Amino acid sequence: MKINKFLGLGLLVMLSLLVVPLASAGLTSTLNVPVTRGNYTSSITWNVTTLMENTKNVTCYYNVTGGPISESNILGVLVANTSANQTTFTGTVDISGYTDAATYNVTCWTRNDSGNVNNISTGDTITITFDSTDPVPTLFVDLSGASQSYGRGLDYSCTTADGIDSSPTETFAVTHPTGDSPASTSLTLQSTTLAFLDTDYQGDYVFTCTSTDYTGNVGTSSATVTVDSLGRINKISSTTKGFDIGNKWIWLVLIGLGIYLIAKKK
Repeated sequence: MKINKFLGLGLLVMLSLLVVPLASAGLTSTLNVPVTRGNYTSSITWNVTTLMENTKNVTCYYNVTGGPISESNILGVLVANTSANQTTFTGTVDISGYTDAATYNVTCWTRNDSGNVNNISTGDTITITFDSTDPVPTLFVDLSGASQSYGRGLDYSCTTADGIDSSPTETFAVTHPTGDSPASTSLTLQSTTLAFLDTDYQGDYVFTCTSTDYTGNVGTSSATVTVDSLGRINKISSTTKGFDIGNKWIWLVLIGLGIYLIAKKK
């Protein structure tokens, strides 16, 4: 009978010893920042909270999508710096040297002074994309219609190429010559005088398209419209589409002269 009691007591002690490490292993660590599937241009801010006692650091590991998390690929280490029993770890990791446009899986582990390791809780492995590439806008500014006769309206548009962010934000602006006080940032045709209402001031008008992607990378493209003293468009530096009526008369004169010389020889 006494033997059974001792056996029962011993079994209870063994079970209690097993429960302690199991409970310790089940402690929760949570990755709060960054958010899942965010795009980051030069650095990432991390925020991890943990219930593990005497945690000394949080190490974040990564892999390129398609493979397991590797302990040899360390993305950043957050070190305890406020107290011996710190529960919140924050820090900023420089990612400028990592492959741009690649997508990474990231998970973080907490470690304490006793050598225990606590993986981030289930579901807190995140997927992020690095993006430090500027979008490339192309600005098109040209006269409306088939020819570049004076007095026509202006067509302008912008297209952006960005292999990472498919929907960058585009903004337009027109800088008027020094001394001009425009009522708007567009060029408005006044057909009665063949002048532009807000370009009767002589000088260069600079169209600019600015494209900004998700992470804040910026690309710009510009074109200069030169207006003469009569308020007519004299030159558009970024485009040479078509030719004006003056050039046509030159060609007609040259052709006529050639026909005359041939006929004279006969």
